[in-house]
Amino acid sequence: MNNVENVELCKVYSIAGIDPTVINHIDSPVGTRLIRKSSEEFEDDKNQPAFMERWKSV
Repeated sequence: MNNVENVELCKVYSIAGIDPTVINHIDSPVGTRLIRKSSEEFEDDKNQPAFMERWKSV
């Protein structure tokens, strides 16, 4: 995020097509910061380590 060249704006529903679990948080207040804790679970971001997984190529 320190380099604008690495940032891209995307429509939420484009992301939801890749990861439908984000739809569960679509009504969160502006400024909400979430972190992925598992493939299905998010929680408030308190600067803890994120769960990371590789996306399968289609």
